[in-house]
Amino acid sequence: VSNQYVGIGPDDPRMMPFWDLAAELDIPVAIHMGTGPPGTAALSPGYLVSKGNPLLLEPVLTRHPNLRVSIMHMAEGFEDELRMILYSYPNVYVDIGALMWLHTERDFERMLGGLVDAGWGGRIMHGSDQMNWPGLISRSIEIIRNADYLSDEQKEGILFSNAVRFLKLDPQEIRRRAMGEP
Repeated sequence: VSNQYVGIGPDDPRMMPFWDLAAELDIPVAIHMGTGPPGTAALSPGYLVSKGNPLLLEPVLTRHPNLRVSIMHMAEGFEDELRMILYSYPNVYVDIGALMWLHTERDFERMLGGLVDAGWGGRIMHGSDQMNWPGLISRSIEIIRNADYLSDEQKEGILFSNAVRFLKLDPQEIRRRAMGEP
């Protein structure tokens, strides 16, 4: 969901039928939150930074306590609000799509390391966000694998097991598929 680019927040009444259906059918939802690329407001005139605040999800999450939501890009710019939502709603995860190569290594380490240090490492997922530059997927994986501030278990969680849990997939089946086995 990227309604932020047209000025619609997750708490907008027009979104409620969507949230209701996702909850009813147990469909996980990924939603763009935080900032967009530099100059987004000039490229998308309806874009509003304020509609990317994770606190706007709270009415949705209280209405649908079992709805699985992934906040894309770690809600960049709204780190404190993101932490409050993660603290209060265990069904909310985050992805790190594009942040690992859009920022300096030090800035990315500060953002990711801050969430891990706060205890949210089990709810962080790798996200590629690569419609235009699929070659950067392997680079983003390499950045996580080389992050010396993450344990091997945290790296495996970010790159695999957290998403498997969030999506309610069978880990053995996914590992077999990844290895090319039937």
